[in-house]
Amino acid sequence: MSTPPADDLPEAADEAPSPLVLDLELPADAAERLPRHPALRAAKRGRARSQAVAILWLDTADAALAEEDLIAERIGTGPTRVVRLRPDAEAPTW
Repeated sequence: MSTPPADDLPEAADEAPSPLVLDLELPADAAERLPRHPALRAAKRGRARSQAVAILWLDTADAALAEEDLIAERIGTGPTRVVRLRPDAEAPTW
């Protein structure tokens, strides 16, 4: 694999975009009911424990994936996968 000539490389942006941070909150009363939710009750294995998880979303410098409504996603140390940014309108929501 060869490196393209410098003239073919895109120009670097003057400053890097700031990262997007999502802070999610759940009211205490909803958190107490959460373990009784059927979807979670079926998946419960032993004692519950909290765990921080990092989710990283990536795109190319020229936003080629975003133009196609796609994004590269990596959860924790797992594999990177390409996912659709906007699900179909008929897809079920949470």
